[in-house]
Amino acid sequence: LTLLNTGALALTNLSVTDFFTTDGTAGGTLNGMLVAATPAATTTCPGGVVTATPNGTQFRLSGAQLAASGNAGDTCTVSVDVTTTVVGTIQN
Repeated sequence: LTLLNTGALALTNLSVTDFFTTDGTAGGTLNGMLVAATPAATTTCPGGVVTATPNGTQFRLSGAQLAASGNAGDTCTVSVDVTTTVVGTIQN
């Protein structure tokens, strides 16, 4: 997951949850992705904390910051190892 701030204002205390559902919402139909048994969750987002429960159907980033950058944009990433319960392509 990559976050991008192209705005003139710094962003603070950012939080985002990635639900592994077909429509990306908490109540959506599960898409077959699961957080891996060993999530190896990391982030480059300053101040960010990643929560990824093994075998869970979502992960969360909280407390992150992105500097004001104007047109160039400031980015950070969140990485979580996942596995699947279905054969084929899964869109997240």
